[in-house]
Amino acid sequence: MKDYSRFITFIIFLTAGILWLNSLITCPVIIYGYSLPCPLFSFGTIALVISVLFIIWDKLVWKLKTIPFPLICSILGFHNFPNLNGEWAITYESSYKYDEKQNRYTTKGKGNAVIEQSYSKLNINGDFGLSSNFESFVSKLQQKENGKWFLVYAYKNIPGNIQLKSSPNGGAHEGFCYLDINKNCKEMTGYYSNDEQRKTRGNIKFKKSNSS
Repeated sequence: MKDYSRFITFIIFLTAGILWLNSLITCPVIIYGYSLPCPLFSFGTIALVISVLFIIWDKLVWKLKTIPFPLICSILGFHNFPNLNGEWAITYESSYKYDEKQNRYTTKGKGNAVIEQSYSKLNINGDFGLSSNFESFVSKLQQKENGKWFLVYAYKNIPGNIQLKSSPNGGAHEGFCYLDINKNCKEMTGYYSNDEQRKTRGNIKFKKSNSS
């Protein structure tokens, strides 16, 4: 989900820095009466420390809204990402039925979604009542040049109604969704579009109902 090239670069330099410090901080080892310099930490210990640091960052630290040294963090790919974890209420307008005379959507509906997010992952799953369930299989948070954030994700939708499942235009389908995120991360608005099988599109809004 994030800029892994910069993050991997950071891990490489962090590892190199720890190894360099480890070579400076030595403890003597006595072998047959001779004192030999030995690194304080083993490679296994260093790998464990780095793994623990990543897990702490991935699960917790990235959520902090005040990050020390913001410029350095930005260069390394550690942005102040929106925290979208929680339950969301969905409202949408679909082109499934469209009033040509009034030039407006007439199909409207509601749904619910749960977003599970860490620094490295973002998964969205939910339902539109009893009619269908959906789950994202690709998602990305991105920042615009003006500093505002948006979310783009691709999803798989599976109808719950037996008739819809067997319908040529109403069966399981894939699509994508674009959402602009407001400043307090409580609302997201945008649009969606489905594949050639479903051939529908529309406006959609996410409103946070419960944080986690």
